[in-house]
Amino acid sequence: MKGYEPLRGNHMKAAAIVCLVGLTALCPGKGQAGTHAAVSSRPPASVCGHWIVKKVIPTIGVSAAPRKDFIGMKAEYLPSEMRFGSLVTVRRSFYRVRKWSRRKFFTEFHNHVAELGVKGESVLLVDVVDEHGNDIIRPGAGLIIRNDHQIISDWNGVYYLLEREGAPCPGAAPDAKK
Repeated sequence: MKGYEPLRGNHMKAAAIVCLVGLTALCPGKGQAGTHAAVSSRPPASVCGHWIVKKVIPTIGVSAAPRKDFIGMKAEYLPSEMRFGSLVTVRRSFYRVRKWSRRKFFTEFHNHVAELGVKGESVLLVDVVDEHGNDIIRPGAGLIIRNDHQIISDWNGVYYLLEREGAPCPGAAPDAKK
């Protein structure tokens, strides 16, 4: 090509930086799936409090065996920490709330929200994350809001229904509108 000269030295570095900045803007952090969800140290009201795992929600295409030892396990989602039985304790827990369409949920999870008993055109997801917004990959750390008294935790493709025990805790963040 006439007039074409390859980038060299500082021009090459500048071009690389521009490309990286552009890619960072186009590719948000892991698990955010194209949304810029806020991270808060206060769990949303729909999650904040004490819960008990009641049952496995059967869905089509589950390949992992359900963890029977999860049934009856207690979970806590508090401003200071998150606990899932004696298996998981996350001190200084943070919470990320995302609102997805039914279609987006199906694309990511390969299940229809109706199979999980979630009503409405969108679904609220709450993830327990570290102070940098990175996902905590542990049982009970990924939640789907079913209603005010029930949440669903996904672990290895198996969905567990949790029911609220008592009132939501004080200090909860307001819920995103569904």
